[in-house]
Amino acid sequence: MPVTNPVNNTTNTAVAQLNCAFCSLCGVLNDSNFGGLVGFFFNQVFPQNPVTINSVQDAFWDYWESEMNLAHDDTKSLERQVAGVAWFLSHIVPVNQNVTVDKGGSTDNPLDFNSADTFMNTYPQGTRFAYMIGEWNDDFEQFVNAHWLTAEKTAHGIQYTDYQMDVAAGIRQAVAAAVHVDANTLAAPHVTNAPRRPWGAAVEEDDRAVVIAYLPF
Repeated sequence: MPVTNPVNNTTNTAVAQLNCAFCSLCGVLNDSNFGGLVGFFFNQVFPQNPVTINSVQDAFWDYWESEMNLAHDDTKSLERQVAGVAWFLSHIVPVNQNVTVDKGGSTDNPLDFNSADTFMNTYPQGTRFAYMIGEWNDDFEQFVNAHWLTAEKTAHGIQYTDYQMDVAAGIRQAVAAAVHVDANTLAAPHVTNAPRRPWGAAVEEDDRAVVIAYLPF
């Protein structure tokens, strides 16, 4: 079953601005929407009640620490979020299939965009990727303002989709005002032929990526 529009179907304006990982994974899995995936995650994969804004924001970081029995570490939030996303995908196996999950780059050794393209182009057409982009600070060797997209290898090259920008109509104006974009840009997934920063902003020279390939077979 394909993604269900709007993908970013939360009715909470704050949640709609921080749920890019879940929205990206809807695209990678080509299934459901934020509400459906977050319900599955917190009911069956990593049970929590109640589900709060913080638990959504930190979901894959907390999940990885729980799965690996690690002490909570605020200095490793992004590293462990990436690990948690990859671990989650490795356990989503379609019926009567297997799945390959591979990672290109890391939070301490990310890929430039050309290297990310090279990594993705080694996979067959139709492969989808969780694609994390962020500004790379060379002085501190860490990401700033990371964001998740869905990427897919197509017959025409790599296509990037920001499913977080497919915002529910009831909060679209409020989200647009909060992130300073035209509300009309938040009425559908944002599809481009190059990666973009949050809310469709252009990438910059210092931006880097970590890419997680998801390939059922």
